[in-house]
Amino acid sequence: MPANYTMTLMGNTAEHDLGYNKLCRQWDQHWPAISQAREQAPKIRKQIHDAIVQEDSQLIPPDAAVVVFGSLARNEWTSGSDVDWTLLLDTGADPQHYRVAQRIGQILADLKFTKPRSTGTFGNMTFSHDLIHQIGGQEDTNINQTRRLLMILESTTILGSNVHQRVLRQILQRYVQNGLPVITNSQPATMDMPRFLLNDIVRYWRTITVDYAKKKWDTPKDKWALRKTKLLLSRKLLFTSGLLMCFACKHQPADQDNALFDHEHPESRLVNLLLKNVQRSPMDRLCNALLKFSNPQTATQLLRAYDRFLSVLNDPQERQALTQLTPKRAADHKLFREINDLGEQFNDALEKLFFDDHKTLAHCIRRYGIF
Repeated sequence: MPANYTMTLMGNTAEHDLGYNKLCRQWDQHWPAISQAREQAPKIRKQIHDAIVQEDSQLIPPDAAVVVFGSLARNEWTSGSDVDWTLLLDTGADPQHYRVAQRIGQILADLKFTKPRSTGTFGNMTFSHDLIHQIGGQEDTNINQTRRLLMILESTTILGSNVHQRVLRQILQRYVQNGLPVITNSQPATMDMPRFLLNDIVRYWRTITVDYAKKKWDTPKDKWALRKTKLLLSRKLLFTSGLLMCFACKHQPADQDNALFDHEHPESRLVNLLLKNVQRSPMDRLCNALLKFSNPQTATQLLRAYDRFLSVLNDPQERQALTQLTPKRAADHKLFREINDLGEQFNDALEKLFFDDHKTLAHCIRRYGIF
């Protein structure tokens, strides 16, 4: 068993009391659906890990990693979740890589997990070269952009965490080197905004919303309400956590960690802080910001809405109702109206967080969020 197995699947012990757990303890709050989903996800990841190792302990090549995304990576596992995965390859092409990916897919099928959607984004191989070098331009396809941004915003590993971390660092270095701020001794002792990364996160969020409209046009009766539910809540949380990760670079004090804030190495300083935030779940990134910048009422409104959202996804009957609902019937559907209300509550609380609760986030969103 790899030495980093426990840290990878169960969470870094040093980080355990940050984010959601710290907020619950500090404000004496509890959201049962969120907590249950956070407890289930590491168990499912361990189950997959053990099944692969039992099948063949040498199955995954040294320069490869089994990376998962979606609710399993975000620690939001519910009874209806599927397993979005890829075989991440940080090496040259080898015909055997395809066979390895096939065997991983079969192992997951034997475990009775729902397959990834048939878009081609997940359930196969991903080479690091395109993630690192094809950012923007015609070669940056929808699939490549999705893989890269989800790698940053919500991915975690089943096996090969060293490869995963190496590729993440290389992706972040690409963003930072192409948008590196100039820091002089006359400037305040803080870091600057990683604008290149920020712009790509915003671009990805807009892509998600446009793709939702495209799917609704192409297949208006196929899981339309479930997709909208996720757009209103989990997709928006993902985007929000990306903004907060970038904004953290601006409001992080320079004397907090001498290793991170070495003025002689501005690229490393920025990459290290980004990588530290990348290793946290979207919910933990949000909760860290709530603890620093929000009032308890805003946090309660956000997390109460998200908790109900996860409880709906974890209820087979309610999830099935959303899966089968058509736009024509939605206006009179009680559960769908509730979901829309949850989306409004979640959005309203985000506006309070970014614009009203604290001047730091208000400055960031006004200064960097639009122009």
